[in-house]
Order: sequence, then C-alpha cells, then structure tokens
Amino acid sequence: YHQMQSLPNIVLILTDDEDVVLSEDYITTYNLMPTRDEIFKTNGIQFNNAFSSTPTCCVSRSSILTGKYVHNHGVMNNTSDGNCWGPDWKDTHESFTYARYLNDIGYN
Repeated sequence: YHQMQSLPNIVLILTDDEDVVLSEDYITTYNLMPTRDEIFKTNGIQFNNAFSSTPTCCVSRSSILTGKYVHNHGVMNNTSDGNCWGPDWKDTHESFTYARYLNDIGYN
C-alpha cells in the first residue's frame, strides 16, 4: 500500500467575454451572472487594476498556461490556423504547461 502525499487544492477559474460591452453596469442592470458575482465579489477577490497582454480568449489562455508572451507561444487568434489548437500547439507547447508540470508531481 502506497499512500500519496496530500497536495493542496489548486483552483484556476477563467471567465471569458467580460469586456467593455459587458460592463459591470450592464451586468448589474440585467442581473447577468449572479453566481459569478456571489462567488467572486462576495467570497473572493477583485483586481481593480489588472491587465492582459493579449485580451483575446485563446491567446490569453495560452499565455496563462505556458507563462509565455504571444511572440513566444505563437498563438495569434481563436482559430486552428491561429494556433489556438491543433498539432503545432500540442507538439510544441502542451507538454510544457503548468498543468503538465502539476501532473508530473502528483496532481491529476
């Protein structure tokens, strides 16, 4: 019997399409995403002065997963041709994401 060391939980939550069009006033007026508000505003933390180097879905996620800027990971847009998914991403970057490193030390 082999007992694994207990690892602390890591939770990464990414929300998408929360741009100027979907402003806080709009969200409040139309009561959009009430669960998001409860989780993050009431019980979480809010960053009022945060920035993204590339505020496009797949491009930004690739930076988060790899720790690289766009000019280093090469994901240019949200399409396969833009390297958002596909063989180049899988062959070049997927095995070097924080998720892979966490898996290597026992997270699954």
